[in-house]
Amino acid sequence: MAIPWTPALAIGVPEIDHQHQELFVRIERLVQGIGKGNAPDIEHLLEFLSQYVESHFGAEERWMLRSAYPEYSRHKGEHERFIRDYDQMTREFQEKGPGVLSGIRMNNWMATWLVQHISRSDMELGRFLADKIASGDLDGP
Repeated sequence: MAIPWTPALAIGVPEIDHQHQELFVRIERLVQGIGKGNAPDIEHLLEFLSQYVESHFGAEERWMLRSAYPEYSRHKGEHERFIRDYDQMTREFQEKGPGVLSGIRMNNWMATWLVQHISRSDMELGRFLADKIASGDLDGP
């Protein structure tokens, strides 16, 4: 069972919050696909999720650059590590094939990483952006 997105994970930037919600939905679909063992569906979901994650990280990084976010390098580094780890896990999954254990492992890793990243790094970014918008230094979302 996938970990659901909750309103407590909202960072206050509608674009990013919507993307976070979509990531959780896609992870849940992936976990369900793994449970069914349908390899073509799983391959499609893995590829889609990979592209979506990179697109989402790009959106966050544009917000950081646009606002001169001082923690940009650290935050971007977290994104890069996630992409490397996701790519490695996807390769392992493709080599071993669909299985309940690999599905649980992938779900736990992705959901845990996302919750921790959102509740720490993205929340910091959300507060920074809110302050910039409130002070008039940045146009709102």
